[in-house]
Amino acid sequence: MDILHVPNFYNPGGSAKACHEIAYNLREHNQQFIGCVNGSYRYKFMDIGQSHLFDTIGPFDYGDRIHELIKYFKPDVIHVYIPGHESPSYFKDLPENLVKVCTVLCGQEIGFDPLTFDHLIFPSEYNRDLSLSNIQNINSSVIRYGSTCPIEYNYTPIEKEHIVFGRVTAFCSSKKILDTLQCALKLRDNTFLIGGEVQDKNYYREIVNFIRDNKLENVEIYLNMSDEMRESIYERIDVLHYPTTNEAFCFSILEGMERGLSVISYDNSAIPELNHKDNLVLVEDGDIDQLVNETTRLSESKDDCNRLGKLNRSVYEEFYTSQRYSGDVLDLYERLYDER
Repeated sequence: MDILHVPNFYNPGGSAKACHEIAYNLREHNQQFIGCVNGSYRYKFMDIGQSHLFDTIGPFDYGDRIHELIKYFKPDVIHVYIPGHESPSYFKDLPENLVKVCTVLCGQEIGFDPLTFDHLIFPSEYNRDLSLSNIQNINSSVIRYGSTCPIEYNYTPIEKEHIVFGRVTAFCSSKKILDTLQCALKLRDNTFLIGGEVQDKNYYREIVNFIRDNKLENVEIYLNMSDEMRESIYERIDVLHYPTTNEAFCFSILEGMERGLSVISYDNSAIPELNHKDNLVLVEDGDIDQLVNETTRLSESKDDCNRLGKLNRSVYEEFYTSQRYSGDVLDLYERLYDER
């Protein structure tokens, strides 16, 4: 099968990860990729197929270039990955004989005509319910993301004196990093590691000011991390501390689960869908007192942290492998293609 993926972004965010996990497991198929924002994932895609970097006139607007590529490549399927609120113009006039699939990345009311596509993929029921709240009879399904753990998993019990909390995250207000820092303020004997990409400079300054004003010497910040740096941070973390809101599907929590970490987060958005066996510690969204209390409880119980970490790994192996995810997507491609 000839597949044209349009992740749009080659930086290590949700669209690139959602696309790469599929493409990596479908390497026997002929695949090409389109993006308008360069980044490290472009080189990962280049190991699989041709990777095109197009400048855009407006948001995600590839103009005539995408039509020229389709005419040359002749794909059977085009799979587009976009934030739900976007409405790229190039969707509208793609060839009728081309199977058109869209993964809606973010949990919000969609900003495009869903009938533009043959099928919409949502990574969670929460995402689909929110996006299609005012739309009926749309051809859609929920295919939850999966991922490949980049390290060999070997369970080792926590033996250090103080539990280390941490998160690998974007620096933006929806990630509620300041809520994690409220816990760091109460638990000064515990280290809190925070690494990621700055998406909101004003919010990042709030974080830096909070750390400075409260003399939080137990907080370490890491920016612009390589893959190796990400793994070195995960190796130090015992508990993934990830209060967040409005997540369509949280890749960062899945990354913690596959590495056998216990996880604490808020109970809204799509995150409860990851809680198949009461494997996550979930508290009410925005309840700082409860968040601090549950964080303190974990800091005092290595047994609970070990138990939940092992349980998270078992949930990952049962429900969230990359092979399961890519297989479900390929089944969809083939069904839609056969229906043509």
